[in-house]
Amino acid sequence: MILDKLSKMECETELESRVVADRVKAIKSLREILSQVDFSVEEIPMGDNDRFLGLLKSLKDGALSNDEEKLIDEILQN
Repeated sequence: MILDKLSKMECETELESRVVADRVKAIKSLREILSQVDFSVEEIPMGDNDRFLGLLKSLKDGALSNDEEKLIDEILQN
């Protein structure tokens, strides 16, 4: 019984760790993408989600990951 509970806890913790690791990876990626922007010169279209996502995709030179898009949604909602 205890070993079953420990196994379940281990699986849950490993899953949580992967989720956290993926989120950290997405945060680092977005920081890297946004580090290309000269904020003193360029205007970031924060009020227009589609334009903002388009800018990020352009800077990344490809599609954003699901985790990156979720983070952007979080940022824009706050």
